[in-house]
Amino acid sequence: MKHFGLSKCLMSLRGSGPAGSEPFFFGLAAMGTQIIFLRKFLTLFYGNELSAGITLSFWLLITALGASAGKRFFSPAQPEREILKIIFAFAVFLPVTFIAADFFGSAGGAATGKILSPFFMIPAVFFLLFPCCFLAGALFPLFCASRTGEKHVSAGIVYALDAAGTAFGGIAASFLLVRFFSPLQSAWLISGLIFFLLGIKVFSCGGKSSIYKFSKIMFAVFATAYMMDVPSSIEDFFLKKRYAAHNVIISADSIYGNITLIERQGQLSFIKDGSYDFSFPGGNEDCYAAYVPLLQAPNAAKALFIGGGPGAARWAQRFPLKEIIYAQQDTKLMELYERWASSGVFGGRLRLAEGDPRELVKKSASEYDCVVVNGSLPLNARDNRFYTVEFFARAKIALKEGGILSLSAESASDYLSPSQAAALSSVYKSLSAVFKNVLAIPGEKTLFLASDGDIDMNYEKLLQNAGMEDDAVAGVIVLNTRSSRLKWMKDAISSSAVGENRDLRPLAYYYGFFGWLETFGHLFGKTFLPNGDITGTVFLFALVFITAVAVLSGRKTGAVLFATAATGFSALFFQILMMIVFQIIYGQLYYRIGLISTFFMAGMASGSFAGSRKNISCGKAFSALLKVQAIYIFFPLLFVFYIPRLFEGTDFFTGSSGLFFMLIPFIYAFPAGLRFSLSARLEGGKNFSGRLYAADFAGSALGAALGAAVLIPVLGIYKSCLLAAALNLIALMRLFSYNQEGG
Repeated sequence: MKHFGLSKCLMSLRGSGPAGSEPFFFGLAAMGTQIIFLRKFLTLFYGNELSAGITLSFWLLITALGASAGKRFFSPAQPEREILKIIFAFAVFLPVTFIAADFFGSAGGAATGKILSPFFMIPAVFFLLFPCCFLAGALFPLFCASRTGEKHVSAGIVYALDAAGTAFGGIAASFLLVRFFSPLQSAWLISGLIFFLLGIKVFSCGGKSSIYKFSKIMFAVFATAYMMDVPSSIEDFFLKKRYAAHNVIISADSIYGNITLIERQGQLSFIKDGSYDFSFPGGNEDCYAAYVPLLQAPNAAKALFIGGGPGAARWAQRFPLKEIIYAQQDTKLMELYERWASSGVFGGRLRLAEGDPRELVKKSASEYDCVVVNGSLPLNARDNRFYTVEFFARAKIALKEGGILSLSAESASDYLSPSQAAALSSVYKSLSAVFKNVLAIPGEKTLFLASDGDIDMNYEKLLQNAGMEDDAVAGVIVLNTRSSRLKWMKDAISSSAVGENRDLRPLAYYYGFFGWLETFGHLFGKTFLPNGDITGTVFLFALVFITAVAVLSGRKTGAVLFATAATGFSALFFQILMMIVFQIIYGQLYYRIGLISTFFMAGMASGSFAGSRKNISCGKAFSALLKVQAIYIFFPLLFVFYIPRLFEGTDFFTGSSGLFFMLIPFIYAFPAGLRFSLSARLEGGKNFSGRLYAADFAGSALGAALGAAVLIPVLGIYKSCLLAAALNLIALMRLFSYNQEGG
């Protein structure tokens, strides 16, 4: 069981049919491909978890389409030969897809680090994934068809081998490909490996085929091109094309994301995951971010700066502070900053604190006179973790009595769109839940000041007292803090009916998403922007929709397919949930996304093998299926119980190893793999295996998309888990109507 019985299974299966261990090897390649796709799209689309949800959703949806429709395009009479053709085509399309992704990235209108349009992103992701995912899906029924004489167990065994391969592929991708190779280099290596395996007949049709000869030629071509550094040259070409108006200095990956450094007319800009982060020299923005809060505390001795670049912390040196700390989680970013922007910047009063700023705040008590979060309106869970009630409560403890917290959020000087007002209102209400006094100052960036002490808005006097009335930003500060401007901002954000922004209900980043939509089409974002608290409406609609689908799914096989889709939905919803919770706690999803997926697939593989080992009757299989479905009712409820412990900081749950985030996906996925094998036993035949696979992937696609885009941000994690439990309860009730004898 420790190794899923894989070696024994592979040896026994190798002689049982033409499609022996082929699903395992292809699953290995497919999982490596999925992980580098996820990282690629995180880089292209500003590190938002929505991009991971969309990628997984389209991956699964297109794979389901391939599994359902593949036999119509490929002859099932000779499945072994069709398998060779599809695997060969997959290897050809894979690097082409990544080259196309780089092309779309350079053509998508993000030349200066601006966020790509969703109307460009969504169809681009779909069309980029379609060739590889459709081919991968078409392989499953063909693998099953090649296992003659095993109609009741072939689907479960093929599913198990595929899942085991994906688990090993995830390990290889997480510890090798993503650490040492770029996305296109990784895709090139995976394709080369496939051509090599085809050439030496690991993928075999039991006879002669021209595919073997062509594969040897393609392997030689790919190997030669790689040694000539062709993949890197292609990536460099599109990177320079994307930032054609700038000089691209370097592009590098850290465990937190991709960093690209560009230069124009002496100004350096740091682009993180495809979106602008900060520039050097920073100019008046950094000066403004430092002056406004520090003028409130003329006798401050110690200040902490989080987010953005070190520019604001450097401006803080104009104040009589004894110690200024700039906290930065991404050490790679600081290496590039000190190498290319300003060497020796840290020293004396200004000190760099490496590591998670949130953990630094958590471990501090009455230590700082001022804490400055110099960021932007959050568009992902990584940034949102500094704009929540939970973080504000910790910051309050870290501040001295009467200390001040300053928070930046992008907006507009004279107009707030409905989504901007909603996002800023959520942050304002979150601050008000923790601090006695909260003020929002309008400007190119909205600046929030929060304190339990008094906040003096007479900045004209404060600037004079500090001897800074002639500084470049003095006029802007005085203008933005006039009583009429403050009243306009307060009225604009206090009228919104949105709730507080919390770790487990990230409303600010949800409404920030609608602000993103408005950037590219005001009417679209305004039309679909939720008005007020829609939690109850969404929850009720989801329950009614699920019930209707369950009732209309038909009898017999319809019940099994609906339950399979429900389990797939729950499994992928949970995977997205774990990614978001991991991002909230650690802020490094970019690095660990492969490991979370790997342990999830390892659980699927173990469950599939467990369900395929014994030739049990349909009656016993159905009884076991009911128990598995019942387990998925209690799993989400159990997770709700353990969520508070995730944020308590115990070593097991949130230690440096993140052991919890490795074990739980495995445990949660095990019954999903088991139930697929059990379902496959209820209905024999090649056609049902394809439909079962399609239902599993279609449900998983919905779980990934809705979990990332709607359920978790709108309902919050607690209610989303309750909805998942309700879905599986309905599926269990639907299964009781299954006619065991006739099915």
